[in-house]
Amino acid sequence: MPKGEWITSNGPAGRLHWAEKARRTRRLRERAGWEARRARIPAMPRARIDAYIHGRFRRRVDPANTYPTVKALVDGLVDARVLPDDDSRHLDGPHMYTGAPDRDMREGWHRVTLIITPMVYLADEDDADEQVAA
Repeated sequence: MPKGEWITSNGPAGRLHWAEKARRTRRLRERAGWEARRARIPAMPRARIDAYIHGRFRRRVDPANTYPTVKALVDGLVDARVLPDDDSRHLDGPHMYTGAPDRDMREGWHRVTLIITPMVYLADEDDADEQVAA
């Protein structure tokens, strides 16, 4: 995704004017919604999401700082009706990881790979400790 859509918890992209942050958030939500529809991701009542953050080079990074970007992408999945909501009853995660570098990526760009794993409950629906991957 282009540098102009990236949002982080720190650095220059973490100190955005509220209107610029809202614009980037809206674009990320739209991007995730379109990608979910294009990939024909089916609706699921619960899921685990693992987010892999890819840059151009392997360097020391803190993937948790990309939470604002990943949160907007997850919201886009909810908008696309992949998940009914992103609360703890419907979503485990997102769990953030550093992904493999992509040297062919443009300078300043990033890629986020979301692995969406459907979840089921073995016991009482309200017992979050009983969730397992489907």
